[in-house]
Amino acid sequence: KELNTRFHIRSGELIADQPTYWDPSGVYFIYWQKSLRRWAICDLKCLQAVKEGQNPGWAYRGDPGHFANACGWKEARSGQWVDAIVDSAVVSICTKGLKVELTGFSKQELNQQFLEKPEEEIQGRVSFWDPTNLYFIYWQSSMKRWAICDTASLNAAKKGLSPGWAYRTDSQHFAKSSGWMEAWGAGWRAAAVTCTVLEGTVKDDSALIKAEPGAESGTQLSVEQIKVLVTKVYEQKNPAKLADLEYLFVKYQGRERELFGQVCTKYQADAAELAAGLSNEAEKEEEEQEAEAAGQDGLDDAPVPDLSPSEFAILIQNVYERHKPEKLADLAKLLQKYRSREKELYLMVCDRYGVHPSKFLAEQEAKTE
Repeated sequence: KELNTRFHIRSGELIADQPTYWDPSGVYFIYWQKSLRRWAICDLKCLQAVKEGQNPGWAYRGDPGHFANACGWKEARSGQWVDAIVDSAVVSICTKGLKVELTGFSKQELNQQFLEKPEEEIQGRVSFWDPTNLYFIYWQSSMKRWAICDTASLNAAKKGLSPGWAYRTDSQHFAKSSGWMEAWGAGWRAAAVTCTVLEGTVKDDSALIKAEPGAESGTQLSVEQIKVLVTKVYEQKNPAKLADLEYLFVKYQGRERELFGQVCTKYQADAAELAAGLSNEAEKEEEEQEAEAAGQDGLDDAPVPDLSPSEFAILIQNVYERHKPEKLADLAKLLQKYRSREKELYLMVCDRYGVHPSKFLAEQEAKTE
């Protein structure tokens, strides 16, 4: 009976990096069991054990769902755990925005908590950032989907391009766990992702329907871009038919989008993935043009200024992305090893891959202007 009461957030009392919720008496509280990935209700006498990472409690949820959802609870009765029929009601709402936790990606840096940042809109929607402010979830307007990117490509994302380490295969909200693809080598593969809503409310995106391949409301590809993508599909799936492409392009003149859709369906090609690859190629070309226009004369002997650790971290990440993408997985460990010596690490990485540190810095700064 003592558990049938109201619980209010106590912002100053964090457990496992999550807020706790307390009853009016201050005896019972709801907390996040990090090792078991679930919410539970405990009492004050076990508070110290909870803070030490143990998982005592009188009741717990059977899944990672938010505790405000009434279903899925179990409670202790006579020394056994039994299903509990619980009714819940939200008596006040969270004003801090949506906060989620993602797990299941091969790239460990993506398995993070992401918090809504209302002041940072990208392609017409708010973005969601991890605690380090290096990775963010954003809406790819041209692709009609959510994706995860890093700050090295923030400028490209703000320009309407579609860079990223992972993306959804549909237009549903990213809080829905299924339907994720992640970067894997030079391609993409499906990822079994779990998303836990920690705070806030997920806004319904059900009205957004993924556009058909090449549709006007979808990828907005030009005729020439569609021809490039159709050619790529045949190169990968049926190279023997490449000689017939000119005939197909003439036959479908004015109906190139229809052709693209038919080809993707026939050969089970992912139109969104193809278009994303095209965007990445365009982004690389733009980077090269910006580098040429950055005005790097006179920087041969220029020293590298003292920057903040996060600024050096972004520079190092950019070098790896350009010259050794597979090393990005080790970046977090390197930054930890060279903590307070980020400048030294940056110079070492530049030397390793033949990058002029001052010119590279000038190039990156030119991109953000």
